[in-house]
Amino acid sequence: MAEKKKKQEEAEVANGADSETAPAAEPKKKGGIAGAIVTPLIVGAASFGTVFLLPTQNAPLASESHSAATTAPLTPHDFMPKNLDVVELKEFIVSIRDGKNILRMSLALEVPNEVRGEVNPNELRLRDAFMGYLRAVEVSELQDPDFLPQLRAQLLRRSRLVLGQDKVAGILITDFLIR
Repeated sequence: MAEKKKKQEEAEVANGADSETAPAAEPKKKGGIAGAIVTPLIVGAASFGTVFLLPTQNAPLASESHSAATTAPLTPHDFMPKNLDVVELKEFIVSIRDGKNILRMSLALEVPNEVRGEVNPNELRLRDAFMGYLRAVEVSELQDPDFLPQLRAQLLRRSRLVLGQDKVAGILITDFLIR
């Protein structure tokens, strides 16, 4: 029986089951031939792309286009589309939903040049559409700065219902006061 135990222990040592007497496994080496080949290929591809993506002599450099743009000062009218006019509406005061506060607001509509004459005859309809919406809005919503884009979108929607879908490009809120 002692011989069986001895043979069994020798078999375990040979198979590496005895961790105390078995030699520690050597860590694998990373990289190798694949790393030695892939790294230069990536560097070469990046260099090739850089050389062929640089501007040619015909293309203006960023510094040249910047200096040309800064020679003439820009005004706010340079950013406005050329075919739009701004039509200011009369200021209006709205009693807000809670009954304790009022909203004083002035608006302007951005309309195409040829539609400018259609706004004033329809101003009462526009004011009615805006008032109906503004009376339903909560004071807490109006006081939230994140609500302003939604307010502008709702007013734009209502102005397009009154004047026509393609006749209003935007709404400008010029005065906004809650008391």
